[in-house]
Amino acid sequence: MRLLPELISSQKEISTQAIRFIVVGILAMTVHFIAASLWMALGVPPLIANVGAFLTAFPVSYAGHLKWSFASQGEWDRSSLPRFAATALAGFAGNEMLYALLLHFTNLPPRLALLLVLGTVAASTFLLCRFWVFHRKAP
Repeated sequence: MRLLPELISSQKEISTQAIRFIVVGILAMTVHFIAASLWMALGVPPLIANVGAFLTAFPVSYAGHLKWSFASQGEWDRSSLPRFAATALAGFAGNEMLYALLLHFTNLPPRLALLLVLGTVAASTFLLCRFWVFHRKAP
């Protein structure tokens, strides 16, 4: 019978983390979108502007997830930064490939295509952050 309360508690924690992940993700996505828009307004090609925007949004995303989204999973440890960097780079590679495909094969405006791609990559990033990047083993 003890399993049911633990399961309910676990579901509540995952829901809280997911909501916080979305909030931090929206903040990082906003930073990314504004940075990319500024680069493009200065004449930088969209795919290159996207790289600069990724680098601008990375610290916002890492700090938010470390200190808020996944703070309940334990104390900070040094392994989370390289894991987050690997996850973010994998997400960005997927982001850049999907973005390039949308720019090449559709007539979507670059900013709309970027918004679609940013939203698409978020789910896999959440799962990797939850179960690998910020995962803590029980003491």
